[in-house]
Amino acid sequence: MPGAQLMPLRRLERSDIARLSISMLGAVGGRQDIVSYLEQQTEGNVFFLVEIVRALAEDAGELERIGQGSLPETVLTQGIERIIDRRLDAVPSDQRPALELAATLGRQLDLRVLAHAFPSLSLPSFLLRCANAAILESQGSDWRFAHDKLREALLRRFTPEQRQERHQKVAATIEAVYDEAGRRARAALL
Repeated sequence: MPGAQLMPLRRLERSDIARLSISMLGAVGGRQDIVSYLEQQTEGNVFFLVEIVRALAEDAGELERIGQGSLPETVLTQGIERIIDRRLDAVPSDQRPALELAATLGRQLDLRVLAHAFPSLSLPSFLLRCANAAILESQGSDWRFAHDKLREALLRRFTPEQRQERHQKVAATIEAVYDEAGRRARAALL
């Protein structure tokens, strides 16, 4: 769009999450367990926060009843799922196996393992494409999934056989890339 300016939005801090939660839920929104839950589920993403509060209200029957029972371990709404699908669709099918293996490895990417597992993959191009689709983000020279819900969505799509196959590939690749001390250090990160 001509004349449009990019305005990067930052994630909400815990205090911001608490204020927004209180504005939506009233006093119950300020409870530490509710704020912690929203922080853990959304990582400060405002859209995810609104969607999760909406889903919790639907489950509880009304806003005032959120937090009266136990909170679900994870929440994935249709709105969040659509965003995730749109982002994942931006990754070409020939690069999807690398993204799936990265998800199996954990939130933090292990570029050595990915490079070894996919020697013909242009890693810089792959990382840039995934960053442009807001799937991955860099923190200096380290890369990770921009939100764990993206990684969880990839993992949920695996059949039990695919899950086993990917874990075997991850284990074999880690063994090929790292010596014993490196494998122990890598395992400590998981």
